[in-house]
Amino acid sequence: MTNKSNSYEYFKFNRYEAEIDKKNVITIYPVLKNAKDFKYYDSSNGIEDIDVLISLANLHKKSQVNNYKDFPLDFKDWCEENIQPFGIKDLNNLIKLKDYNVKSIISTSTFKADVAEVFVTKIGWLFEYWYMISQTIRKNKEKLDFENLKNTERIVEYPYLTEMLIKSKNVNDFCKLAKKQYNLIIKYLLYQLNPFKAGYQFNESTKKIELKCEYNNVFDIARFGFIRLIVENIDSNKDIPVLTCANCGDYVVRHSSRTIYCQKKECQNFRNRIKQDRSKQKSANYLKYGYK
Repeated sequence: MTNKSNSYEYFKFNRYEAEIDKKNVITIYPVLKNAKDFKYYDSSNGIEDIDVLISLANLHKKSQVNNYKDFPLDFKDWCEENIQPFGIKDLNNLIKLKDYNVKSIISTSTFKADVAEVFVTKIGWLFEYWYMISQTIRKNKEKLDFENLKNTERIVEYPYLTEMLIKSKNVNDFCKLAKKQYNLIIKYLLYQLNPFKAGYQFNESTKKIELKCEYNNVFDIARFGFIRLIVENIDSNKDIPVLTCANCGDYVVRHSSRTIYCQKKECQNFRNRIKQDRSKQKSANYLKYGYK
């Protein structure tokens, strides 16, 4: 299970459009009917950093299927489902002025798809690396597709990984080497996720002081959540609070020891069907044999 995530204020627009210019540069911007056609959430009911991280990691996993060819549309959908990704503080400052209009909001919220892709790709690959190594050193070998890993084109981007694969004859060898290199890999990940500024903030809802990062986009929030996730789960004798959904394979935060499915409707429906089938089997056993 994971510690409670830090909560951040954010903006949400219901709809975005994507435009491509003559140079094939894709721009994404929110669609507004009026200057107040959006939702603002302060930190008391804001978005949580680890949830942002997991959501971006799942977006990366989805975009890999077509080698990021559909990323602009995938990210547009992600924005509509989650959060305005860029200019969060700038939007907040604009709203405080009480002298804003549709044009100024759209201008502040518009961004290039290729810029977003750079951030998502880096966070996604780093998260996959951390998840793989974390499961490996905890001897969760069923989480590691060793043969597929050796054929992964991106392994050259993972320090220490190529060397470990070359020296490993089988998954057991790989697990032993991963444990030896674990501290170096963690240092590499933390180095890649820094630097950014952080400070303290009093949370009115929890009445606690929280360490939070200074941010203007979702990627700052995700990186800070990633750092907390790594630091809080250094102990290799404890399971990490992240797993893959037993139905769809997406990453999901383990909020309790019973968590095995994500919150998507189809996965919850699958979970309920499994529960119903088990309940029917128990009833049948009781009627036939007199026990559950």
